[in-house]
Amino acid sequence: MKEDDYQLDVMLDHISATPTEGDEIEIKANVIFDFISFHKKAEKIMTNVAEQPLDYEELQKIPGIVGYIVK
Repeated sequence: MKEDDYQLDVMLDHISATPTEGDEIEIKANVIFDFISFHKKAEKIMTNVAEQPLDYEELQKIPGIVGYIVK
């Protein structure tokens, strides 16, 4: 299996030329580099599910909101 994959798109967005002093021309261009990369890896996935009756006492023990204050 190929581990890494990437895509690079290069686009010339805008180009302009302006005459300056004498025989000189000032050229400005905007180039866009669009790059994305991926790293493939194997993960375990769920293959089956067991259904059980809901335990309301255990459900009440689970916190509804959990907060963490950074010091």
